[in-house]
Amino acid sequence: MTELSGDWDFVFKSNSSFNISTQLSVAGLEFDGATQAVPGAWDSRWGTGLQYARGTGIYRRLLSIPAGRPALLKFSACSMFCRVY
Repeated sequence: MTELSGDWDFVFKSNSSFNISTQLSVAGLEFDGATQAVPGAWDSRWGTGLQYARGTGIYRRLLSIPAGRPALLKFSACSMFCRVY
């Protein structure tokens, strides 16, 4: 088992500039070095400039899964909407 808690790459898109239903292209996302702690909530963490912000928070974590091996991702919480790629 691999524990995935820790700092994940993170990008925030405001509701006014981004529509996840029509604009999300994983290949086109630009991560600028910002991170967010997992577990955690980006919109409640002080000091990020995003407290109480509304929009889409996009997390990225790279991991290696050996070919032919089963894998299971377990999410203990996902609020409002979650899409996994």
